[in-house]
This record gives sequence, C-alpha cells and structure tokens, in this order.
Amino acid sequence: MRDYRLKEIDLSSRIQLAQKMQDPSRQWGEVTELSRRYQVSRKFLYQLKWKATEALQEALAPKKPGPKEKRKELHVDQTVLKRSILTLATAIPGSIRGIQVSLKEIFG
Repeated sequence: MRDYRLKEIDLSSRIQLAQKMQDPSRQWGEVTELSRRYQVSRKFLYQLKWKATEALQEALAPKKPGPKEKRKELHVDQTVLKRSILTLATAIPGSIRGIQVSLKEIFG
C-alpha cells in the first residue's frame, strides 16, 4: 500500500471530487485515477463521498414546518457581561421589580 501525503485541496476541488464520487455511472477505475491525479488515498475519496452524502441528506431532509425554535442558549460576550454587571449593580439595591428588570435585561 502506498503512503499518500495529503496536500491542500481547495473547497471547489473537494466539491468536484465529491460530485464525481457520487456519480452512480462512474467508470470502473475512476476512483484510482482520481486518487493518483490529486495525490490522495482512495480511502480519502470514499470518506469525502460519505461526508457529502450525509451533508446532502441533512440539508434535504424534511423539516418541521413553521418558525424555528428559539435558541435556549445564552451567548455572552464582553459587552453583555459589562452591561449585566452595570445593570445588577444599579438595580440590586432597589426593589424586587428592579431585580426582575435586571434579569430580563440579562436573559432576554
């Protein structure tokens, strides 16, 4: 078995390779020819085919109709953190209403 060194293959080449691998009318020996031409292993080409198949199935699978569910994750960056600290620092000495407003500001 020959050791292949995987050189960088750009996205458009990967897409073309995946399309050729997906072709059911592909000629016998074409995978070997592609592996030689691009200096990659046949295993790499079949893995590329499987990844493309999975991606297509995921992209084209029927989805639940209607609006998408809202994310239940909280994205916190430096700005949100500073705003939250400032909001809590000014609202905590206040009433329950102030705390409710602070939590609404922090968590949406």
